[in-house]
Amino acid sequence: MQVVNFDHTMIPISNALRSKEFYSKVLGLKQIQSPKAMGPGTLWFKCAQSHLHLVETDLSALPNSGLWSKRHVALDVTDLKKAARELKQAKVKIDKGPVTEYGLFRLFCFDPDGNRIEIRQK
Repeated sequence: MQVVNFDHTMIPISNALRSKEFYSKVLGLKQIQSPKAMGPGTLWFKCAQSHLHLVETDLSALPNSGLWSKRHVALDVTDLKKAARELKQAKVKIDKGPVTEYGLFRLFCFDPDGNRIEIRQK
């Protein structure tokens, strides 16, 4: 097998409107049209050459579903210190950082549903 592209990551969310605000306004991702078969409560965002797929889900079922973990999406930015200031201004919970470790300058934060996001500067 030869993988030639990374297409998307799916993240469970509880509220599409709240998540749309966070991912588009706070993180600055461009929302794109969802495939028609996906239905309501599904959001897609363009992220460089890949996509982020958000699916409205009953989050109360997640702890027993195997979906909830320390998994995360990693996003590269040009200025991590500026990104950290913008996240704090938007009252986003920062879990760790900014810190330099493993050769990366990065931080970890959470979206409104507690999904972990790594934001890093290479």
